[in-house]
Amino acid sequence: MSDMRATKLPWWKVVVFSLTPALVFFVVVEGAARIAWAHLEAEAFAQHLNKIVNFIEVPDVLLGYRLAPNYDSPEAIYNTTIGRFHFQFPTKIHTNSNGYMQREEVAPERRKDSLRIVTVGESTTQGHHVDQSYPSVLRNLIRSATNYPGGVEVINAGVQGYLSDQWTLLAERDLAALRPDIVVLYAGWNDFQNTDVYLGEPKKSLFENPLYYWPEPKHWLRSVTLFDAAYQRLTAAPELYRANISGAQTRSDPGVQPEAQYIRALYKFYLFNLDRTVAAFRKENKDVVIVISTLVGRWPYESEDAFGSDLGSTWWMKTAKRGDDSKTANQHLGRFNDLIRDYAKQNGLPLIDSASRFESLKREEIMWDFCHFTDVGYRMLGETIFDGLRDQGLLKRMRDPPPVADAK
Repeated sequence: MSDMRATKLPWWKVVVFSLTPALVFFVVVEGAARIAWAHLEAEAFAQHLNKIVNFIEVPDVLLGYRLAPNYDSPEAIYNTTIGRFHFQFPTKIHTNSNGYMQREEVAPERRKDSLRIVTVGESTTQGHHVDQSYPSVLRNLIRSATNYPGGVEVINAGVQGYLSDQWTLLAERDLAALRPDIVVLYAGWNDFQNTDVYLGEPKKSLFENPLYYWPEPKHWLRSVTLFDAAYQRLTAAPELYRANISGAQTRSDPGVQPEAQYIRALYKFYLFNLDRTVAAFRKENKDVVIVISTLVGRWPYESEDAFGSDLGSTWWMKTAKRGDDSKTANQHLGRFNDLIRDYAKQNGLPLIDSASRFESLKREEIMWDFCHFTDVGYRMLGETIFDGLRDQGLLKRMRDPPPVADAK
């Protein structure tokens, strides 16, 4: 019988043999994480989602990102060209300590005998100039036309790039607690432009794509970033949201035409989020008036060359040769606006039909892409919203008109 004696390995071999499997496992995990990150990032950029946090945005666990508080940029002149039109207009980004695109601070408690309005939306609400967005124009118009003893607040809660999921979560978490008298919804552009109408009913909201709202990597290890992101997302989202966002049901009505049923199915998450937004504000203030507006687009263009430019249409209109032109794009937006009109009617919400108001105007002179206005256009949109609020009797303390001088 041979003499079997245990051979004691040198300590350095023990360390190497022990760490090698762990090192191999780490390399495999990190490699898989980098492949997954590259795939998600490519998918996100291909869809023009590109919401990597930048100089004006900060990460937010629930919302993905929001505007950085107390940010101030110098005023600059923005230049762009679409078709034969060249636009030059001022831009200035300024946020208050709440992270809203406005100069005035927002107190949790409203002042006595005041009027408080919250405007909800995306970049078309946020605007490109703190003093020339439609909420700032609306604020000045109401203050000059009313005499509320406690003053008038118009809170600009628009955030560029937001989907309806995000402005709904913002309403539920922050905005509803402000207990506004009036909420103005000029919102839905990002749901419209990120929903390919040719692909049929979406299975899940784009907000469930993490790269839509994900910040830049917090760590050079992509595995650490992805695990941390997944953990934060799972622990931060409200139970109601996690339980229902994927379960938004297609709204069916036997009396509705098939085309309208299809549009409801396409934008079911938008409708679902409208319901939640309305419910959130009404929960905090049962007397709140929620006003919804149709969306103003620049289509149809004066030439199809403008439609084919980078600023001329949505990403999905460019991804395949489906025969889309600016007239077709206008029809797509018209169906979305009809959805808004129907929602207002079915839910008893005051409607401001901005799309109809602008239809006869030369939008090619006041819009620098298919959905964003110049400073002149935003002034006109603010005037449109003001007229809608006034004409529907929602501004209760209107000043008496100045006396008319007697004719000589």
